[in-house]
Amino acid sequence: MKKIATVLLCISLTAAFTACGKEDGGSAYIYAGEGSFQLLNQEGDSLNCEDGNRPDGTMPVSFQRADKGGYTLEVPYSDSFTYMNTEDASGVRQSFQLWDSFDVYGRTAYSVAGTGISSITVDFSGRISFTGQDMQFTVSLNPSDHFAWGR
Repeated sequence: MKKIATVLLCISLTAAFTACGKEDGGSAYIYAGEGSFQLLNQEGDSLNCEDGNRPDGTMPVSFQRADKGGYTLEVPYSDSFTYMNTEDASGVRQSFQLWDSFDVYGRTAYSVAGTGISSITVDFSGRISFTGQDMQFTVSLNPSDHFAWGR
């Protein structure tokens, strides 16, 4: 009985976080590593980054910061985001992080980093999927790990 109550509580909390993000419009925060990539949200909006140029596209960006490792972006909340590497993935380190609050302590946060990755899809229900060849990767569900910014 205790396990059932714990599972129901987890499901309720996940639904509450998802509903809060949708209800107030909210934001999602993304860190995308350097290189050429495309970001898509569940609604079909996209951002493209080619040859080190700043991301540009149909997805509104409220905040963006570039550093030597990649881009930090604030975009409208969506239930899921897909990162697609648009260059040869073999041997190139890719990093994609998604969280639901700029202050990530105690909030939902997901991260995938590694080599050989072609695409990564992350949603706020905790589902993470990615494709590639000869991949070596790390997946993190711990918000405090996100201060390593793609290392």
